[in-house]
Amino acid sequence: MSTGYLSVLLCIKNLRTNLGKENMEFPGFPFVNSKSFVTAAEVRQYLEDFANNYNLKKNIKFLHHVTHVLPKDDKWQITSINLPENKESTEEFDAVIICNGHHNEPYMGNFPGVADFKGEVMHSHSYRTPEKFSNKTVLICGAGPSGIDITYDLANCASKVYFSHRIPQVKRNEFPKNVEQVPVVKAVKEDHVIFEDGTKSGYIDVILMCTGYKYALPFLAPECGIKIAEGKVIQPLYKHIVNINYPTMGFIGIPFRALVLPLFDYQVRYYLKTLTGEVELPTQEDMFAELEQEMVTKQKKGIPLRKYHEMKIGMRSYMEGLANIAKFEQFPPVVYKIYDVTAGFRETNLKNYRDAIFHIVDDNNFRVTGLDVNEQKEINDVE
Repeated sequence: MSTGYLSVLLCIKNLRTNLGKENMEFPGFPFVNSKSFVTAAEVRQYLEDFANNYNLKKNIKFLHHVTHVLPKDDKWQITSINLPENKESTEEFDAVIICNGHHNEPYMGNFPGVADFKGEVMHSHSYRTPEKFSNKTVLICGAGPSGIDITYDLANCASKVYFSHRIPQVKRNEFPKNVEQVPVVKAVKEDHVIFEDGTKSGYIDVILMCTGYKYALPFLAPECGIKIAEGKVIQPLYKHIVNINYPTMGFIGIPFRALVLPLFDYQVRYYLKTLTGEVELPTQEDMFAELEQEMVTKQKKGIPLRKYHEMKIGMRSYMEGLANIAKFEQFPPVVYKIYDVTAGFRETNLKNYRDAIFHIVDDNNFRVTGLDVNEQKEINDVE
């Protein structure tokens, strides 16, 4: 049984994906869209089509909210509520897979004085359209994918946008004239903020936190042996999937900055084979040792704990490693090439990179249309 909160595809009205569809396809099930960067509605339709194509819905209990997961002997005791009937029930399962993702519990940051701010404080989780910010001055904190996209979107309506971050690559990009890139916030006052370089903003109506999310697993009993460090690291997991304390509990989709749906597919294929016995897991001692070694290696590379699950570096070796162990077909190299090229180009042309349309030629090569000559050359140079 897979468990997690009910979720919907939250949709920013004007948003398109920041990965091309070529990096978001389940193996053997391509998107039908002609463009590469698709809307949230098109992603949802793709998932609906996938479920219908494989007749998956008959195996899913919709509108059931899981409230408690507890290990009991060699089984899992799952308590859930049938929402339409408001009826609670408890069942037992041989294995449990946690698939509730990591975009549900907003991380609001910790800015001194924010409680005294007289305007509105909100998280990107609640952002939908720019119109409500018409003629307002907005401070956006954070230059991750959401912060960047919302800055461009909101600038169409806001009178002024302070874009607060410390990412050099973002600073080199062109933003609308009413966007001012500023340092990170040191302190919040009643109607303005002080930046870490000592300068201060003008009057601010809204502070919009684009500060990411925390992992949240409130339905797991302490007996499950899972802890969340700093809200950002779920442990102890072997290969970011297997609960080392109880290997019949697996986690899918914990890594971020990855190929998303393809990574989900790889993790599921690998984990199911551990449950069927086709893949034999190492001893508990060896799994803990490998986990410790990975933590130490990342620490030596200067990767902070909060980015332990990030796959921006090492994603291909991780995915290919799962496929090698579980003996299933690898993604062709061209998929990873498009991912790397997109990431590189996104750093230098945030404004227009979504105009690119990728055309896969064969397992190793692709071409690009939709951009002007100089932009196409830049992509090909990265390749």
